[in-house]
Amino acid sequence: MKVAQIASICCLLVFFCSFQSFANEVSANSEQNADKLIQGTVLDSKGEPLVGASIMVKGTSIGTNADADGHFSLNAPEGAILLAQFMGYVDTEVKIGKQNT
Repeated sequence: MKVAQIASICCLLVFFCSFQSFANEVSANSEQNADKLIQGTVLDSKGEPLVGASIMVKGTSIGTNADADGHFSLNAPEGAILLAQFMGYVDTEVKIGKQNT
């Protein structure tokens, strides 16, 4: 009976240590891929704002639309790609680096 209890305790300790290691790894990855606030303005070739332009983080459902002045802001992870779209214009992709704008 004592052997079974010791075995159970050892399994729980191994599970706990594995879980703690996994939690620390997830936490470290979350900090590396933390979202950052990205702000910008969508303009046409004449410098006019593209009101209502769609700005999405490529491959996700994260997105927003440009306001009346063409301004937008959203949270996205560093390294992601922003996709700006507006009817009648060529789609534009911008990779998010260290910049915020």
